[in-house]
Amino acid sequence: MKYLLLVCWDVAKMDAQMEPDPADTPDGESFPWLDELQAQGSWITGDQLAPPRR
Repeated sequence: MKYLLLVCWDVAKMDAQMEPDPADTPDGESFPWLDELQAQGSWITGDQLAPPRR
């Protein structure tokens, strides 16, 4: 069984946020459910359906 996760957001709210600094690195926290999916080879990633307008 496969699932589809749609992430929707308010364009005005997203445009008002500061862009992240590319030099910042993630803090290394992990999610147990994500680690399990990656270990099983079940993790499938996607991308935006269309680029955001800025």
